[in-house]
Amino acid sequence: MERTRIDRAAEILTELINVDSPSGEEWEFISLLADILADIGYTPRIERGRGVANVVVNPKADIFFDAHMDVVRPWFPARKEGLRLYGRGASDDKGSIASTLLAMEEKSIDNVGFVFTADEEEGGRGAELFVDKHRPKAVFVMEPTYARLYDGQAGDVDFTAKFYGRDAHAAHMEMMDNPIMKAIAAVNEITSAEFLKTKEKYRIKPGMNVIKLVGDGKGYRSPEAAELSVTIRLDPSQDVQAVKQEVESILKKYGAEYEFDDPSQGFVVSPKSEVFQLAVEAAKSVEIDVGGTIWGWTHMHTYRRAGIESILIGPGSGDRTHTMEEYVELPNVIKVADFIKKVDELTQA
Repeated sequence: MERTRIDRAAEILTELINVDSPSGEEWEFISLLADILADIGYTPRIERGRGVANVVVNPKADIFFDAHMDVVRPWFPARKEGLRLYGRGASDDKGSIASTLLAMEEKSIDNVGFVFTADEEEGGRGAELFVDKHRPKAVFVMEPTYARLYDGQAGDVDFTAKFYGRDAHAAHMEMMDNPIMKAIAAVNEITSAEFLKTKEKYRIKPGMNVIKLVGDGKGYRSPEAAELSVTIRLDPSQDVQAVKQEVESILKKYGAEYEFDDPSQGFVVSPKSEVFQLAVEAAKSVEIDVGGTIWGWTHMHTYRRAGIESILIGPGSGDRTHTMEEYVELPNVIKVADFIKKVDELTQA
């Protein structure tokens, strides 16, 4: 692959990464992005609502690419090591924005639209704002897929729970009713549940992860309360509402107060859909592999609820996303840029 495109991809992405844009604080990045788009010949439109703002290009298009502008904390700057570029957002999701900008710089793209959304990492309000104002035929949601076209979205059941007990001197175990132990017992029960057992028909292995477990114990005594946060990943074929009810029954057993964060049903895009067939044709022409399921929540859920077809692609490396080793392979940034240009070409045809 020619060196000059690698260098240009790195330059674009470095500039994007080095303007921090945590959820809810995207304005400086919006200004940078609008300036870049104007400099390469496009007319960006800033759309406001729901307490956030998106940047939109080619608003009347039937097919869009959606890349989100916000990143998680803590921020760290861009650095290049060989063909990898590290930095906050390199994978999720500024690598995707770099792909779009590289494509738009190299070719006049008129047939597909672009929306650069806010707040994906927190409330997802950017995608909701886009749906309020636009109803395209389809959206390519840009998330870390290792430059592979994904046709599946995992389901998820996330919750927070608070467990209560009786405090006591830490050495007097027989007198305490420890809420942390209750939380651990609940986690162990959920881990052993039937819905987390692997089945051959599944595209992905169901799983559970504890995000937070904290107690309020101080002064060498057991806590009176403990807080637990959990995310559960499910195969697209699994019924998230049934899983939610099973988890709920376990939490009730331990007397927990709990709240679920909008459980989302997984799904797989129909191979017969016109947009999916167009995506496959574009992918094959630029040597992008087809097939896969993304594990975490994405804007695909928002678009599906609105009746808008969506497919996933992005250059990022999902395994290190959100970590202090977040990176993207620069050749993947170029490969996704080529995919965008091909989709634009096929859409025109």
